[in-house]
Amino acid sequence: MDSPTKYFFSLEKKNGQGRLIHALRSAGGQQLTGNSQIRQRAVDFYCDLFTSEYTEDDGGFNLFCRGLPTVSEETNKELDGPLTEEELALSSRLRKVMDQVVDRTQTYCVPGRSIVDNVSLIRDILEVSGSLGFNTGLVSLDQEKAFDRVEHRYLWKVLERFGLSPGFIAKIKIYFYFFRELKKRFCEEVVNSSSRALQV
Repeated sequence: MDSPTKYFFSLEKKNGQGRLIHALRSAGGQQLTGNSQIRQRAVDFYCDLFTSEYTEDDGGFNLFCRGLPTVSEETNKELDGPLTEEELALSSRLRKVMDQVVDRTQTYCVPGRSIVDNVSLIRDILEVSGSLGFNTGLVSLDQEKAFDRVEHRYLWKVLERFGLSPGFIAKIKIYFYFFRELKKRFCEEVVNSSSRALQV
């Protein structure tokens, strides 16, 4: 009777090994295998990944933001008003006005827009270019970890350039800082819990 149980326990142990990190490479390419080395490398990696690289460059920022569309005063009045039960979140309110400030070729996060529109546009550009005898190429850029890497100071300035009111931006800041503190406390609790578990 013990052999099936023993067999399944050994299978589970083998499956569990597949969920562990057995080694990581250091920044210099050296293989790290010790638990403390692996933990430290993971911490270092994410600290480097999320280290601020923000530099204040008003000239470059002004050049980059030149010609950005802005929301209307009427829209700002709506955004600054009290939240309704239907909205429940600032993102629901902001979603209603995204099409005023986000270019029509940007499909992500804008209601009523689809990636299919972009694919069709690319196909049409290539087809028309070919029929007119133009040599055409496409360059696709994808910002690695773009949402994780946007500096808050930069984000606030861009929202301001889009014409969003200081009151609405302040509401967004409050949520950002609240969730940052919440995440920080959660992470501290996870680290403390795992430290206690390792000591047992």
